[in-house]
Amino acid sequence: MTPPSRAALLALVAALATMLSACAPAADSGHGATGDTWPDQLTVEIMQYRSDVATREAHVLVTNGSDEAITIDTLVVQDPRFQHDAQRAVERASTIPAGVTTGVRVALPPMACPADAPGATQVVISYTENDTPREATAPLPDPLDFLTPLHERECRAAELAHAADVTFERFEPGSPGVLTLSIHPTGDGEAEVTALQPTNLIRFAGQSGPLPLDVQITEGATDITTIDVPIEPTRCDPHAVQEDKRGTIFTLEVNLHGQPGSIELPASDELKGRILTWVPEWCVANAG
Repeated sequence: MTPPSRAALLALVAALATMLSACAPAADSGHGATGDTWPDQLTVEIMQYRSDVATREAHVLVTNGSDEAITIDTLVVQDPRFQHDAQRAVERASTIPAGVTTGVRVALPPMACPADAPGATQVVISYTENDTPREATAPLPDPLDFLTPLHERECRAAELAHAADVTFERFEPGSPGVLTLSIHPTGDGEAEVTALQPTNLIRFAGQSGPLPLDVQITEGATDITTIDVPIEPTRCDPHAVQEDKRGTIFTLEVNLHGQPGSIELPASDELKGRILTWVPEWCVANAG
């Protein structure tokens, strides 16, 4: 048999290559339902400012380092420590010009407990590129690491709530004012409420630093403990009330199963309003 010529062999190889190419699955274009290409030079991180705490929000900072504007239609933050995804606080599209950083507010959902749940935060955005809708996912850095302690505090608060309902019950203005703390055991758990920390706006009259409480909550107990806490303002400058963000959010020190920790204990909106009205009145009455 006459061996095939070199030209015939090359033609055969080319034919086989064409056949294999036709049979192979199509290459991934990078534009799947959740796997679209992350926009070039778009960077993200999550931050929580002091003004975000009371409203339970955070900001996703989106920096557009490209030469063209990009419009983000939807933005969602996912984290296994959340009970559900964090959505935008205001439903709208955001057009971010080239070279600009924009903060997108998101409402933080309730935390999923226990507190030792792993955390891997990511952001999912829907955007438009060349008139084509895209959806892409990227890791979301938390440079100040606010999510980890927030998750721990809120899971600790949930554990305390299993043992007792701890709230500020009422406020009576005066010199000093009196803020009443109520501790109502559920009968279902044990805990120790050890101390109450002052805020940036409120101190405890006649007390330097934290106020010791040392209230033991035992399983089966249901008797309510009330503690009248005498308070005074720490500031009397005009901005003390006008710019207040955390002046009525106290830190409660607790001990749960032998583990010390703290939770945030805010005054209700009604009590907050009364306290912030009282502060300038106290300052006028005690001027000089």
